[in-house]
Amino acid sequence: MKKIVSLILALCMLLSLCAVSASADEAVAMSQMQTKDIITIMVNGVYVDCSLYGQLPLIVEGRTLVPLRSVFEALGATVEWDNDTKTVTSTRGETFVSLQVGSSTLVVNGTVKALDVPAQIMNGRTMVPVRAVAEAFGCTVNWDGATRTVIITTEAAQMPDTTVPADTPDKVVEKAYNALVALNFEEAAKYFANEAIMEEFAGVTNYEALIGSYEEMGLSEEQGAMVNSFAENVMTLITYKVMGYTVNGNTAEVTVEISTPDFESIDTESLVTEETVNIILLKVALEKGYTMEDLYYMTEAELAALEGDVVTATIEYIFDTMIEAANNAERLTETETVTLTLKDGKWLIVE
Repeated sequence: MKKIVSLILALCMLLSLCAVSASADEAVAMSQMQTKDIITIMVNGVYVDCSLYGQLPLIVEGRTLVPLRSVFEALGATVEWDNDTKTVTSTRGETFVSLQVGSSTLVVNGTVKALDVPAQIMNGRTMVPVRAVAEAFGCTVNWDGATRTVIITTEAAQMPDTTVPADTPDKVVEKAYNALVALNFEEAAKYFANEAIMEEFAGVTNYEALIGSYEEMGLSEEQGAMVNSFAENVMTLITYKVMGYTVNGNTAEVTVEISTPDFESIDTESLVTEETVNIILLKVALEKGYTMEDLYYMTEAELAALEGDVVTATIEYIFDTMIEAANNAERLTETETVTLTLKDGKWLIVE
């Protein structure tokens, strides 16, 4: 998430134009997310990365098919393939299983059993019905529809904690980014494995809690609300798309495509000039009922009385101009990999 750090620094640079000093370690936004209905296989609490076998699991006629080696090897069974007859044979302990592509049966220790869906070749990979194969070896098979997970437990498994993660890795990344775009860092911290991040984000549920009290910065309530609005608007200009994920045992990697305006190309120094401030002063004074002649003879006390309104109007001008410039700026797209670990039955982001 290195890209994220540079994004929040860019936001802080923009806010500094209004004498708002801000600092943050993490900030992301995501107005667009794409996730796939990926089917996950878990054997004895460990996820099986089917992508390593060249084909992801899929459902055919209500049955989940997986690459044959993925489930056999995860169960610790031997695998032998006869290319001439398109038959796979496997041994695990005292159980011998034979399965032929296209056949509606499988043989378990000499006993023929019916299959709802036969083994078949897809994209050059032999796909087998995972429930039938796992049960043939005496395993218990369950389906978690909420997370689209096939849960396989062997008869010899010693699993004190069989909790199935409520979220797949991509969903964890999505929830973390959604919380960050909402500037709710306390919520985002729930999806990180690093306890230091959790402590740092404790109680940080909005942008003001992140950078400090606006009142202490000398900003009015109205000005503080404008800063909040500006921060939220900047965040919506940064978009994320989850491209996919892989799982290898208790570790997962989620690929995220990040698109941001090129903030560095925006000339921030030219936004506030003496001429700009004079124009804003004139506009505020006229809105307060002063005439051009009044302005000419205005006392220092009268000018001081307008100061707060002028500052507010200046902040509004800068923020509107910055958002417009960012909208029109060239967009930069980068891809990064987010690493997660399975901890206490949950996928958590490693940072």
